[in-house]
Parts: sequence; structure tokens; C-alpha cells
Amino acid sequence: MLWLSGITAILFFGGWLSPIPFLPSSIVWFILKTLVVCFLIIKVRANYPRYRYDQLMNIGWKIFLPFAIGYFFFVTGILIIS
Repeated sequence: MLWLSGITAILFFGGWLSPIPFLPSSIVWFILKTLVVCFLIIKVRANYPRYRYDQLMNIGWKIFLPFAIGYFFFVTGILIIS
């Protein structure tokens, strides 16, 4: 979880760079960003229930698959028109 938080801080939040322009950049910012992302992961896992396997299959077949097929045809239509 810490590794994932560190990679997320590097790729999406600027790594060790300061979010406030007049403050110096340092490793402290990287550690702070990593801990914030780690906290958010823990918070999401604690607040939302886990799905059972049959519920995941139901969501996959009845919601995600039709959405993905519809999105595929939408993008294909946009590409053919333009």
C-alpha cells in the first residue's frame, strides 16, 4: 500500500515538488503526499463494503459489459463520422 501510494504521488501529484510555489521542494512533500494517498486508500477500504464474487459477476455482466459495448460503438461512430 505504501509502494502504491508512493507511485501515485510521483505520477499524479508531482512527487517531491512543492504544491505551494514559494515553499521549497523536498522529500518532506513526497512523504506527506504518500501518507495522504495511503490514508485515502485506508479510508475507502474501511467505509465501503466488499462485494461477494456473485455480486461482482452480476455487476460485470449486467452493467459493465453493456456499457463497454455501447461505448465501443459510440467511439467507433465518432471516428467514422470525423
